[in-house]
Formats: sequence, structure tokens, C-alpha cells
Amino acid sequence: MKKILVSFVLISFFQTVSAQEWQTDFETAKQISSEENHPIILVFQGSDWCAPCIKLDREIWSSEEFKAYSKEHFVMLQ
Repeated sequence: MKKILVSFVLISFFQTVSAQEWQTDFETAKQISSEENHPIILVFQGSDWCAPCIKLDREIWSSEEFKAYSKEHFVMLQ
């Protein structure tokens, strides 16, 4: 059961990441930030073991309102 839960959390996390166009390379994020004049939001998290990180992902990063706002105002880096 624990493996299933961990798998579900990871799958949900990676779907969220891909839907928001998260950057994974710092140099690329800096370039985009410079070109678009948007600040970088750098996120460090433990996706499958950090309860506050999971909550943040579910309640903030996954919300449609944040996705729409961040796409226009930030460069998301993980």
C-alpha cells in the first residue's frame, strides 16, 4: 500500500511540474528570466517524504489560479 501511495504522489507531482512548464536547468531559467524580465521562483522540495511540500504542491502549485498567474509573471525553477 505504501508503494502505491508513493507512486501516486510522484505521478501527481510530475504531472503538475510538466503542466506548469517548470525549468530544471538554472542557466536556461536565467536566460528566460532575462528575456522576459520575470523573477525566478526556485523550489526545493522533497516530493514524496515532505508533508509541507506535498501540501504546497496540492494547494498552490497545482491550483489553476497560480498556474495562470505564474505563467505570466514568473520563471518556475525546480
